[in-house]
Order: sequence, then C-alpha cells, then structure tokens
Amino acid sequence: MTVKASFLVWCVLVAVSAGELSGRLLAAVVQKELGPDAGYVELVEPREPGPVFGFREGLKSGTAVRRALATALDRVARLKPDVALLVAFSGLNLRLGVELRRRGVPVVYLSPPQVWAWGAGRVRVLRQAADKVVCLYPFEVPLLRRAGVDAVFLGYPLLDLLAHEPAEREGVALLPGSRPSEVAFHRPLFEQAAIGFGDVRWVEPQGEGLGDCARRYGIIGSARAALVVSGTAALETALLGTPQVVCYHLSLLSRLAARALVRTRFFALPNILEGERTVPEILEPRARQLAQELSSALAPKRLEQAQVLARRLSRLLGPLGGGARIAQLVRETARLA
Repeated sequence: MTVKASFLVWCVLVAVSAGELSGRLLAAVVQKELGPDAGYVELVEPREPGPVFGFREGLKSGTAVRRALATALDRVARLKPDVALLVAFSGLNLRLGVELRRRGVPVVYLSPPQVWAWGAGRVRVLRQAADKVVCLYPFEVPLLRRAGVDAVFLGYPLLDLLAHEPAEREGVALLPGSRPSEVAFHRPLFEQAAIGFGDVRWVEPQGEGLGDCARRYGIIGSARAALVVSGTAALETALLGTPQVVCYHLSLLSRLAARALVRTRFFALPNILEGERTVPEILEPRARQLAQELSSALAPKRLEQAQVLARRLSRLLGPLGGGARIAQLVRETARLA
C-alpha cells in the first residue's frame, strides 16, 4: 500500500536489527504504544545483514551492512520522516543515525551499544548518531552522560510483557539463542546436556509478534529450570522467576577476541545488573558440566532464590509502562524537530 505524505500527521521511521529477536520485540512494543496518532509508522527492517554471532562473523558482514545502509537511506529519502527510532543493532544503526541527522531527521536510539562491555570508542559515534538515547538499564545512563550523550532510562520496555501469574512448573526449557548462527552453534551442546532430563522444551524463535513473545514467555515461566545462552534471554528468564544456567560457547577466534576486548566481570545480564554472581554462568562449557548445573537448578531452594531475584530485578528495571514513555519521547522529539 502506498501512503502519500500529504495524508500524514507525521511519520515515524523505525529501523530495527534484522534477525535480532529482542530488537524486533522492543520495536513492536513502542510501535504499539505510538498508536494511530502517529499518523504513519514505516518499519524499516533490513533483511541483511542480521546481527552476527562472534567476532569472526562480524568481520565478514561489512559489505552487507553497507548495502543495508544504502537501502535504508533510500527509504528515508522517499518517506521524509519527522523522527527516526533506531533499535539496537549498532553495526548498522550507528551509521544510519549519523546519516539521518545529517539529513535533518531527529533520532531516538533505543537500546544503545553496550559500550560498558566493549568498544568504548563507539560512544563518540553514538553522540553523533542520536539526539536522545534510551537505555535499557539504569546504570548505563551516568556512563553515557559523562561521555556527553543525552541518555535517559524510562523503564525496561519488555517488563509489561513479562508480568505473569505464578504457574505450575514442569519440565526444563532450553534456549540456545535467537540468531540462526547462535542456535546452530549451541543446539548440539544443549542436546547432549539435556539427555536424561525427560520433559525438555526447546524455546527457539518461531515468530516476531507480541503474541509469539507471550507464548515464549509462557514456556519459560512455567519451566522448573532453564539452560540459556547469554543475552536478553537470560534477563527475561530471571524476570520470570525461573532458575537458570547461563552459558556461552564461541569459536576459537571469537573467544580470543572476547578475552582481549570484553571488560565486564560477568557476562550474564542478571549478574551484571546485580553486581554479583546471582545465577550460574559458564563460558566455554562442556555438556557434562551443563547437565550437572542444570540438575542443581532443579532444587526447590533454587526456585525460591530465582523468585526473590525476579522481584529485585523488576524493581530495578521498573516501573511498568516503559514502552508508553518511550513512545511519548518519540512524539515529543518529532514535534520539536
């Protein structure tokens, strides 16, 4: 369907990370909250490149990033949006933000690059790429503000989706990642680790809508324990009060690069937010080691601990309604343009 600019109250360009489930969900939450008064929302989803898994794979994606950037800018020239909301995927969106602002389009950047973990030099580009940066975690705000970035925390946008009633718990949930390359890399390891656990439920991305997300959260929230690849899924599992074991498995080159570049003490988001090891995290695990940790996670006391952690994290990342507040910021940014 073609929409003429003369019929628009104003137009929002939403650019999200291709293939990144968490980025698409964040965009979907805000898009829903923008509602009909947004006039028209154009969702720009560059099909290539999706976020890659590992440093080696990232080095190969340069040509595809340039092609996706050119495609997105072509769409911008056609739409002439009043504001752009960029979500995650810094490999593309940092460059896109810079180019958008050069063209006079104000930019709100949701889920900025995790410069506190690695790549601190990206802060300079982030300053140029966004008028306003919306952080997912409170501790990011002072770090970015000290570097001259106009950063705010408005609440974790997915927190409303994670609110759930206590469920009867059964089975073990396996979350091998959200990106195809991640899943392919971790699935064989998880299959070995899960032998002997009986009721095993694989949680892999099947859809990208909010309804698909609710079904996914339902499986995780009703599991007795979960084996999770580090990332947003580990935080979601923690907020759902499910005991978990977090791991990450890398190729040799990616592992060497990570050791040289990554500066955080922990790699599991619940542990980073808490500042201590509240959930088990294992880098380069063996299947037997994962099986042992998963068995320990099934102990009744672990469920109690997980539910206490869920309440703490919910208070830290709240209040509810983050998606609505981000949508309001997008509206205000458009009106000030």
